[in-house]
Amino acid sequence: MHCVLYARVSTDRQVDRELSLPAQLAAMRAYASHQGWLIVQEFVEQGVSGRSTERPALQELLSRCRKTPHIDVVLVHKLDRLTRNVYDHAAMRAFFRRHQVQIASATEQMDESISGVLVENIMAAIAEFYSANLGQETKKGMQMSVERGGWPHRAPRGTETDSDPTAARSSKSNRRRQPPSGGSLNCSGQGRSRIVAS
Repeated sequence: MHCVLYARVSTDRQVDRELSLPAQLAAMRAYASHQGWLIVQEFVEQGVSGRSTERPALQELLSRCRKTPHIDVVLVHKLDRLTRNVYDHAAMRAFFRRHQVQIASATEQMDESISGVLVENIMAAIAEFYSANLGQETKKGMQMSVERGGWPHRAPRGTETDSDPTAARSSKSNRRRQPPSGGSLNCSGQGRSRIVAS
């Protein structure tokens, strides 16, 4: 059987640190080898959310499946790498069925039985819930940080902080320090972004 691999990470931070892509690809290659599948192409999406299907590598994968009759399996590390939206998952599953392409996961049990399809749909729903809940919790944390007098993100340059990187979000160390009139600024070497008047 011929298979294509699809790997995705959501954030640029994950891409920069290579936290996930190499691990996903290694697991999928090992799984495909164990199954005796021939990998014909690898599609990699870097720093793109799974909430939308408007992703360059995913669109290229779909186009290949549409035009090439020799693709039997789309292999992902986990189902949520393909999409984090129940509607998109159902649409993609219907697309792959039309083109006689199977979806497989290197880490999750999936099959075409009635119970297998049920479990797959539950996993898709959980992926959407996780994504939506994560967004909501992030916004809540940012709002709380602002209400405490801190920053919802890393403190801007020129803002006094202490040596603790998280202090940029604390209420006691984020007041802008104004140099005396005529004073020059230099780095004191303390903390991340402390400025002092000389």
